[in-house]
Amino acid sequence: MEDQLKNAAEQAKAKAQELASEAQEKYEEIKGEITEKLQSIDVEEIKAEASAKAAELKAEAGEALAEAKLKAEELAAEAQEKFEDLKEEASEAIDKATGFIKGLFGGENTEEKK
Repeated sequence: MEDQLKNAAEQAKAKAQELASEAQEKYEEIKGEITEKLQSIDVEEIKAEASAKAAELKAEAGEALAEAKLKAEELAAEAQEKFEDLKEEASEAIDKATGFIKGLFGGENTEEKK
């Protein structure tokens, strides 16, 4: 029986060594693949792509800014035009009110009536 236990232990040890050897081979294979992939990464290409994307975004931002400035100028021109219209209407209203007041007093100066 002792021989059987020794034999079983030796078989287990041999199997463990076989599995350890296979694991080591698999580790080396995976390590090699990872190393190969890391070496194939082109850092300069990634930098160039990032730079191109940044330039594209900068151009888009510039276009958006130009559009915003143009819209602001249009809105400012519209506001100025409305202001001028209101100013003219107010001036006309003041002229009418002045004429009305003069008409009430017969065109006389209010200081002279007092």
